[in-house]
Amino acid sequence: MSHVTDLLQSPAAASDWVRNNVLAYWPDVRFSYVTVGNEVIFDKGVAQYILPAMLNIYRALAATGLRD
Repeated sequence: MSHVTDLLQSPAAASDWVRNNVLAYWPDVRFSYVTVGNEVIFDKGVAQYILPAMLNIYRALAATGLRD
């Protein structure tokens, strides 16, 4: 299973991803963008899951309360 489908299927996985890949570096690193599925071209079967996975990541990011 790809990381994208993990993020799609589990809001908890999205929260874990945000904790491990964003919050672990905040505030020393200020993020402007977070991408989901930047390597989809290599696994075309995953493309249909990008938007739902993005929504879970967005919700996880919003739940942190991080703002500029």
